[in-house]
This record gives sequence, structure tokens and C-alpha cells, in this order.
Amino acid sequence: MIVRINQLDALSRNRSDGWPDDGPGGPIGVEFARGIRAFELAFLETDDARQKSSLEDRQTALRRMLPRLIDAWRAPADWVVLRLDGPLCPDELSRGFSLMLDPKLCERYSFSAADRLDPSFDPPVCSVRMLPAMARLKDIVLDEHLGLHNNVRLRLLSLPEPLVNPFLDTATMDDERWREILPAASFLISTCHGLTAMQVFSRQLNADTIRAQVTSVAEMV
Repeated sequence: MIVRINQLDALSRNRSDGWPDDGPGGPIGVEFARGIRAFELAFLETDDARQKSSLEDRQTALRRMLPRLIDAWRAPADWVVLRLDGPLCPDELSRGFSLMLDPKLCERYSFSAADRLDPSFDPPVCSVRMLPAMARLKDIVLDEHLGLHNNVRLRLLSLPEPLVNPFLDTATMDDERWREILPAASFLISTCHGLTAMQVFSRQLNADTIRAQVTSVAEMV
């Protein structure tokens, strides 16, 4: 499969990647600082031999890319944290709670409150924040029962350790602590709705580095 890499406007892409305009799965309520570069990664439906790949194959390839890219981009002193936002139901976010409670997968965690007080209501949308065990991160992103391919949004950040707990405690997207967390992140990776693509935001990674490493990793998946 061929991976497409597009450079984007970071300020606009925080709000235009197929997710809701507000709520847990919406954009971060703090504007990205100037100098942040944004890229979108997606596998093309047709390769050089004009062979078509299914959406499921392309989604799986994106999942497999994630741990390798994080290993390549994470600063040695940084800790990788993740946030999952989505409806609390099977094959969506509910699997995130099982992963969160597995001590082999997750070292620290936090989650937002949710309720469904009428059976006619849609499942509530809430969030799970984790500090995953780095050696087992791939087990989380590759879990087929976690609805990244449906309506669960994944955001991964590489942060200094003092900001790990503040990140885990940010239940809402308009929390003032994002003003400190976001500029300190070496990178932010966010999936697009339905896992059709993923976006990378970073001040430290330039276009040449992104293209070279993504192309190399794509050949492995």
C-alpha cells in the first residue's frame, strides 16, 4: 500500500478532521502555537500495480504504524500518554475501560463521569486517559474491539513526566492546563473519524523527517 503524506494548516486542522465541534471528542480548546507543523497520513486505496485495498486493511495498517512512529519520534526523556474519546458501548469506548484496568497495559489512568438515565438516550460520550506501558502500547492500538475504526478518537502525546498527571486529569477539552500541556508536547497524534487517516502535530519534527520515517515504517506494515 502507498502512504500519502500531506502538510496541513495546524490551526485549521485542530477543528476539521471529522469529529464533533465540541464535547470530549471535539478539538482542544487552546489554539496551537505558531510554528507547529501539521501532517496528515493516509494509505491510498490503490497501489502502483492498481491493486485495491479494503478500508479495513488500510485501518489496520494505520494501527500498526502508530507504535513504530512513536518509537521513532519520542524524545528519550518523554512519556507517551493517550486519550480515548467515544460512546460508552461495545466495540467503541467500553473496551478502553478493560484495557485501562489491565495493570500490564496501563500504569496510571483517569476517566470522565458518564450517565445514561433513560434507555431511549444514545450511549454517553466520555473519555479515558492513560499512561500506557510503552512495551505494550501496540496491544492497545491494535485491539480490534476498541472502536478506533468507528467512533472512538485516539490522541497520543509525548510529554515530560511532570505533565503526565495534569494531562490525565484534563477531563474537558477547554481545561486551562492545555495551555501548558500542548506547547510542551514533542508531538501530538490524532486519528481522523473512522480511522481513515491520522494527523501529526509537532514543532520539532520537520517535513523531511516526517516523510522519511513514515515512508520507511509504511514498508514494514
